[in-house]
Amino acid sequence: MKTQSIILTILLGAFFSFSAFAQGNCKSWGTGKDSTDAIKNHVLYRDYMKQKEFEKAFPLWEKAYTAAPSGSEKHFIDGVKIYKNKVELATDDAEKQKYIEKVYALFDQRIECFGKEGAILGRKAYNMYYMAAPTEETYKTFTRSIELEGNKSKDFILVPFANNAVDMYRNKAIEKEEAREVYATLNKIIDYNIANNEKKADKYTKAKAGVQEQFSIIERNIFDCGYFRDDIIAKYNADPNNPDVYKSVYKELVQVGCTDADPIVAEIKAKDKSRIADKKAAFQAQQAISREENAPTANKASEQYKAGNYAEAVRLYLVAVDETNVSDKKGRYLYTVAQTYAYKLKSYSNARKYAREAAKHMPGSGKPYMLIGNIYAAGASSCGSKTDDWGSRLAYLAAIDKWNYAKSVDSSLAGEVSEKVAKYASYKPTKEQAFLRGLKDGQSANTGCWIGESVTVRTVKGY
Repeated sequence: MKTQSIILTILLGAFFSFSAFAQGNCKSWGTGKDSTDAIKNHVLYRDYMKQKEFEKAFPLWEKAYTAAPSGSEKHFIDGVKIYKNKVELATDDAEKQKYIEKVYALFDQRIECFGKEGAILGRKAYNMYYMAAPTEETYKTFTRSIELEGNKSKDFILVPFANNAVDMYRNKAIEKEEAREVYATLNKIIDYNIANNEKKADKYTKAKAGVQEQFSIIERNIFDCGYFRDDIIAKYNADPNNPDVYKSVYKELVQVGCTDADPIVAEIKAKDKSRIADKKAAFQAQQAISREENAPTANKASEQYKAGNYAEAVRLYLVAVDETNVSDKKGRYLYTVAQTYAYKLKSYSNARKYAREAAKHMPGSGKPYMLIGNIYAAGASSCGSKTDDWGSRLAYLAAIDKWNYAKSVDSSLAGEVSEKVAKYASYKPTKEQAFLRGLKDGQSANTGCWIGESVTVRTVKGY
């Protein structure tokens, strides 16, 4: 009791300094017995909060908050935690919605009492996003926060805002110019913090990848050739004869809608066509050299495949792999084995195994990774159930990751990858599913099942 009295005496002196907020809904600790009771309730409920005993904290918090909302900003921060816990425990939709509205109201009153509108609106929007608030209201809240905070905007709100803006565009609630403006604003904030915020540069780097992934779903709809052309061509002019440079430039130009009618696109296309022809000629020469060495077994394998004897074809192709010392040939045989397991024998684990082996002998080719992505997508349904498809949705994320990696290895697959990513975009986990599991966009989760890979959580709004 003596210790508690000392604590209360110290707090009385400290908390009375907030008397400037003692007006309207922002009254502070006040004076006399009411003040002492409020501070006592504050101290007691905070002990429960530290132990995450939210239900025990609630009645004491409610008394402290009612008596002195602005006595401590913790009243608003803790109130949000308490009501979010009630949302998770609620079984009735009406009751759950009532608690959600309480969360939003606490953010609004916190602004009234303590200012910091931009930062607090960012946190409110973040909670609105994960609590499945109406898309337009969430968008308005995110937008206002970004307007006020600018480069001070927190990293964790950027990817949810990007997803929200993409939903707004797909729902025809904003035009492409506005969607493009959101994208540019988010990247400006991210680039500033990567360059100037050393402590959190890594988090903003991850946010950049997340924002780009979200907008990749609609990039062909909102970006045009003229908007990006000059900046992209400047990269080409700096090193026009470097295949890595001009292939990257070509991919960027095509992605933003530049066609063969553009002289630079046509120039790069012709240049790469010549490079490929030279490469093909060299490859054919190498084939001719190695054909005699491995032709008998490989030909038998091909004959068995054409006859529908797929298991025997696989066996013979693996013999051919052991017979040749030519790495490229090993890669092609192994890739054929992987395809046979995937599409004919329906053995996805074996298909993945040999696709990985093939990739070691096929540098610069994204085909093995495309195949792995395809089998992940094909087998995703076996990782979930009719009542809970969380595992299936994580499997689709793993498939998308493999397709994107294939594109990073082999730019010629860009068009095919973009189509697949767009097709399966809605197969990602929903925000509601992630929320129920205590996960957020950007965190890691294991697919489990036969895939067993770690993926970065990216969500879509549930319908």
